[in-house]
Amino acid sequence: MTHRVPSDDGVDLINRVARIRDLLAVEAVAGEQSRTLSAKSIAALKTCGAFSMWAPKSLGGEEIPFNAGLCVIESLARIDAAAAWILFVVSGSNIAAARMTEAAAQAVYSKLDNYLCGSLNPPGRLRAVDGGYRLDGRWPFASGVAHAGWLIVSARCEAPAAVGSTAVLSAPVMCLLPAHEAVVHDTWHTLGLRATGSSDIEFRDVIVPEHMTFRIERADDPRSPFHQGSLYRIPLSGGIGTPIAAVALGNARTAIDAVVEMSRLKVPVGRTAPMREQPVLQSEVARAEAEVRSASAWLNAMADQVTVLVESAAAVPLEVRRNLLLATVHAVQASASAVDRMHQAAGGSAIYQKSPIEKAFRDMHTLTAHRRGAPLQFEVAGKVLLGGEPGDASLLQ
Repeated sequence: MTHRVPSDDGVDLINRVARIRDLLAVEAVAGEQSRTLSAKSIAALKTCGAFSMWAPKSLGGEEIPFNAGLCVIESLARIDAAAAWILFVVSGSNIAAARMTEAAAQAVYSKLDNYLCGSLNPPGRLRAVDGGYRLDGRWPFASGVAHAGWLIVSARCEAPAAVGSTAVLSAPVMCLLPAHEAVVHDTWHTLGLRATGSSDIEFRDVIVPEHMTFRIERADDPRSPFHQGSLYRIPLSGGIGTPIAAVALGNARTAIDAVVEMSRLKVPVGRTAPMREQPVLQSEVARAEAEVRSASAWLNAMADQVTVLVESAAAVPLEVRRNLLLATVHAVQASASAVDRMHQAAGGSAIYQKSPIEKAFRDMHTLTAHRRGAPLQFEVAGKVLLGGEPGDASLLQ
């Protein structure tokens, strides 16, 4: 399949992100130190519309196509992987929450500055009470929580249903809550992606109104009246998982570009010619370039195919869902390999914090710990390739 140029909305948003490049690059240093994106970075990303790119257009969001959104995330990752990571989480949360009630959508999107993020595993505990539920639980990896307005978490109900409801809660219940009600535990002391502020969140004995809950069970689950666009028919595994590959590809591009730039001037100890004249470096740069370009081509082709399917209101077959998953995990692993090549090829220059290669290496090896980009996903796809069940419900939702 030929890769399509992003929609006009996508190109426009990429250009808006490009205009705040210098600010984000400077603020990335402060973000690393404080372990959360700076207020200036958050404000700039909100103002340019990035955080609302997959929010409903009927409620003021951008609602750009799936493939265009991946391009935006990748372009942001070339500037700062941590900022792109939070965009990935916020955007995926908007896809996951498309099944929310009309009342919930009006509350959550009443002010787009109050972006939605959260953490879904492990599920917390719900007890049915009059008009809703009582929630308790603690969830790790709540990226972007410091600047969020709303949080989404999952929980399992101890009773079959809320008081007065006949629903059978077979799947985890997704709960939407104001971020200020959460207890945030400062746990985010990590190798990389430091500015994502992905600390633990906890809710203790908090009441969740029933209309602020929903479930995700099947691909044909009803969407809210505001989530009727084709974007919200994207397979759940793609909406909440595939953007991680865009972060990885953008981060890998940063590492390759940094080595190419450094090689023009650096003369290694004991040599008289610049690094760019070394056959070993030439080979490693070429291999990294091939890894990233080939992985990007397949990911883009699959994203285009899925976008075309949902825009035509066609069902997304299991084979396409599987291939999108495979393209996603392959892109993450190929990007990690490319970054490793660049980190090793750069030698001593790559070990200093001032080097973009050092940051790209740390960010990549934190990124690959996420289950959506981990080798486990090859197992999920392999089961489907061999005629079995995927074992991951999100592939079918």
